[in-house]
Amino acid sequence: MRWYLTYSAGVSANIDHQHVHVLESAGNNPLGPYTYKGQVDPYGDNRWMIDSSYPSMPDGRLYMLYSFWEGGTQNLYAVRMSNPWTPTGGAVRIATPTYGWEKAGSGVNEGPTILQHGGRTFLTFSASHCDTPDYKLGLMELTGGDPLAAGAWKKWPRTAAAAPGPPGPRR
Repeated sequence: MRWYLTYSAGVSANIDHQHVHVLESAGNNPLGPYTYKGQVDPYGDNRWMIDSSYPSMPDGRLYMLYSFWEGGTQNLYAVRMSNPWTPTGGAVRIATPTYGWEKAGSGVNEGPTILQHGGRTFLTFSASHCDTPDYKLGLMELTGGDPLAAGAWKKWPRTAAAAPGPPGPRR
């Protein structure tokens, strides 16, 4: 067994050049040592991307979720991986800021993290600009079978912090 650590890094004092990089442990000790495996670049042209995570998806395949700046907003993407540092095929946008609570300061969806409970797969994310008091948590659910299909994800229309509790059973 190996451990993998992803991190976002770029040029000092310039957030416009951040990229996701991967380290691999030499063995099964999470404390390392680690070796650098490379930069993850689903587009092949060194684009800005941050906040990666490897979700455990129901289909058992390896995916990476991340945030990517495009068209004036920061969006959530998913891509299949052949290993923790090599994308396979194209990346797919699975969420973009659409609600007012996701657009304070600027339109942002970032920090995707998967939660699973009762056979259901949820994705939590941060929304709105991180440097405003309106920075919030959002919630999506995988309601379709293919995590690379944007339509397979349902975004809850209000922040997770404002919701009265977790969504009830799917009917």
